[in-house]
Amino acid sequence: MAQVQEAAGDVQAALTILTSAIKQYPESADLYLERGRIYNSLGNKEAALFDLRKAAEIKPEIVQFTQKIKN
Repeated sequence: MAQVQEAAGDVQAALTILTSAIKQYPESADLYLERGRIYNSLGNKEAALFDLRKAAEIKPEIVQFTQKIKN
């Protein structure tokens, strides 16, 4: 649903959906990753880093995966 809102240009609605989902599923690394990606696209680096760090805390293999993509 958040991706649909983002694709439609309603980034704030996408963030609201993701934040609500994170409240329901606080151990979902994927939700933090998605919200962090949106924050990053908006230039909110601080919020993006927070979410990416939280995702890595929940699911450490995410860090290894993203490092492989960079190389």
